[in-house]
Amino acid sequence: MNRFILLLSFLFCFQSFAKQVNTALVVSGGVSLGSYEGGFLSYLTEFEKLNYQAQRTPQIYAGASAGSINALITFLEAGRASGGEYIVKDSLFWRLWVPLGIDRLADYKQMSMTNFLSKKPIQAMYQDARNIWNEGLRADIDIVFGVTLTQKKPEIIEVYKGGRKFPQMLNEAIFRIRGRGQGKAPIIENYPIATNSTRQIYLPFTKNQNENLSKLLQVIEASGAFPLAFKPVDIEYCKYKDFKRKKSCPKKSIKKRTFIDGGMFNNIPLTIVNKVSKHKVAKDNLLLIIDPSDEHLLYETREFQGNGKEVAKYVLDIFDSFIGTARSRETIAFYESPSFSNSMSSTVSLPLASSPMYAFFGFFEEDFRRFDFLIGYADSKKFTSDYIKKNHFGRSFKMPSHIQFDQDETCIVNIVESKDFDHICLNKLNKNLKTILRVSVAKVIENCEQGLELKLCNRKESLKQSRLFEGRYEEFKFKENENVTQYTLRKLKDERFLFNELHKTEKRINRSDAPYLVINKLHTAIESYTDKLSSTEKFVAKLGSKAYLDSIFYIPYDSYLSIDLGTLTEISYSRAFDDYSREIKSWRWSVGFMLNSVMDFQESKDDDNVFIPNIGIEKTMLSWSDEGLQVSLGLRGGYMFSSADKYGSSYCETARANFKACSGIYGQFYPLFTIYEKVRIKPFVHYIQAKENKEFGTGLELGLNL
Repeated sequence: MNRFILLLSFLFCFQSFAKQVNTALVVSGGVSLGSYEGGFLSYLTEFEKLNYQAQRTPQIYAGASAGSINALITFLEAGRASGGEYIVKDSLFWRLWVPLGIDRLADYKQMSMTNFLSKKPIQAMYQDARNIWNEGLRADIDIVFGVTLTQKKPEIIEVYKGGRKFPQMLNEAIFRIRGRGQGKAPIIENYPIATNSTRQIYLPFTKNQNENLSKLLQVIEASGAFPLAFKPVDIEYCKYKDFKRKKSCPKKSIKKRTFIDGGMFNNIPLTIVNKVSKHKVAKDNLLLIIDPSDEHLLYETREFQGNGKEVAKYVLDIFDSFIGTARSRETIAFYESPSFSNSMSSTVSLPLASSPMYAFFGFFEEDFRRFDFLIGYADSKKFTSDYIKKNHFGRSFKMPSHIQFDQDETCIVNIVESKDFDHICLNKLNKNLKTILRVSVAKVIENCEQGLELKLCNRKESLKQSRLFEGRYEEFKFKENENVTQYTLRKLKDERFLFNELHKTEKRINRSDAPYLVINKLHTAIESYTDKLSSTEKFVAKLGSKAYLDSIFYIPYDSYLSIDLGTLTEISYSRAFDDYSREIKSWRWSVGFMLNSVMDFQESKDDDNVFIPNIGIEKTMLSWSDEGLQVSLGLRGGYMFSSADKYGSSYCETARANFKACSGIYGQFYPLFTIYEKVRIKPFVHYIQAKENKEFGTGLELGLNL
């Protein structure tokens, strides 16, 4: 999911003096990387509004998942009929992506078996979009807008009459949208592109354009409904064979099916652009490509490449490769038969802050999303400027020049645009943003040393010595077998990066302990989610998610109930003293009781029975523990009541060579080896201090954490 490609065919205003071209904009899914897309598109929108020309050819917009939202925002912001200056921080791009944090998304009241996150923050943007819609789009706006969706359950389709039937999940919804000027809602229509298409669905639109907008937003919501993250969406639709006669969906033909994330099988909907452009065919079609995954994100996506021996990592590596390949299949098909004769490419300047954890990382801190938005804005600014210079259009353009950002934000834009990592503004740059920038540039250097050929690699040594690192680059090197997420969390902690957003709800936790804050927050959210599941599903979900999160950064359980069998039978409950930090959470207190072993009960004798209530303390040795094996040391103390001396009320036979013969003080020291936080192996040494007797002994128990 952290792989995303933003493909643009833009520069609408060049068309009055250049050849008339067919222009397209395709925005892929990218989870929290949508903030980068938002920054890039925000600058283009601002540029177009400053250089708007009345005569324009129809535009093609297509999006998948988060990209469908950004594509919608782009044509709404660029085409709104009401005038006025474009202010970046007032735009839907900024207002949606920059505040969109995990605490707004992880609304525990909204969780259900089908969704981990809430759509409410995104639905709030839909209301803003509706306001622009009702204000009206310019009368010259005439666009085609396509969105990819995935059916939750396969639909059985017939490829041709009398032919074989196949299961299909991938669908496309394509619309024509026409502006009618200020004060009039635009017109939405289904846009047929192929009579034999089994993928395209048609919505039952009416004459009520507000209702039609609701149906369009429903499709966009479905396209972003990533499985388990967001609730699937039910959509009513029909197919072309029912639509073609009256260009509408007859009531009898309307189906209702459930849809999920459109990026599952077609994360970069180039095929929509390909099909639509053939209808609006122009040999001078223009395609401009911005592809951050080609270089920096290639290393980012290999989360488990360096250390793949553990089962969880091995399975996730295969899953990552499979999903990545499936999602890029449509893109490969597009490039094999391109319909755009002219193309240019650009790549994101620096690795994005939101990239780790399959691009969900950006949701944990507003500064991550702000940084990515600024990178996108700066990349777009430089890309546009370079494009104009290269193509010598023979006229001047109005470039966005007034300051849209605060001092720190302007510093980031200037550094990224100029690639000047000795910029004087670094001296006063906000500590959080400087830390993110350092980590990002350190990733570039690491990628260069891994053999990737990047534009900045020829400056690798000067980057190490730049003002940015202040002579401390050696502290920013990757450790052996450290993946990108682990590295990012470690360096954020080392630099005392402040998670201001998470700290609003996690006030008791040290806000500069990056690994613990992030992973603990995920554990808490998953715990709330699994409460909605059946007992079996809950066990599997918790075990799988814990294995993945522990592979990044191991955190001990808050509490557990355990049962051990062996020399003694033990039932105990353990709980962390506090959750302020990982170190404190590794200390636990315990209460429990011990009984005879199972074998003793089977060969029961009156004088063999013991009962030992006890309390204890246990420490997980964090440096020796990981997601597969956890090592702890513990002490327990209590009082052993033995039936041999009538539980301490009568004489104790000191001659008996059985530690259970006398009542007295009981102590136990043990190392505990736990496999995946479940299977327990516990050898121990114990000591009994009775009235007339002292004894040391050893034992072994096997058990489970419940």
